[in-house]
Amino acid sequence: MRHIIGKIEDLLNKENVFTAQEDFIYATLKNEEIINDAMGIFQQIYPNTVKIDYDNFFITREIETGRYFSNSHKIRSLLN
Repeated sequence: MRHIIGKIEDLLNKENVFTAQEDFIYATLKNEEIINDAMGIFQQIYPNTVKIDYDNFFITREIETGRYFSNSHKIRSLLN
């Protein structure tokens, strides 16, 4: 399992995506806001993402579902 840490924009930037996309991914996001459907967004790039959590000033919470609301449309635009 590969543990990656950073802001979602940086982790999903095409320059930072590593080629071993079959690895299982555990991502710790440093974003200050909760990203709506972070798991779905990650799985578009890393299909084997198994865990996402947050480490920031306000939130240290494991996210297992996409029931949180934020500006995820901005993140999705990076994938296109």
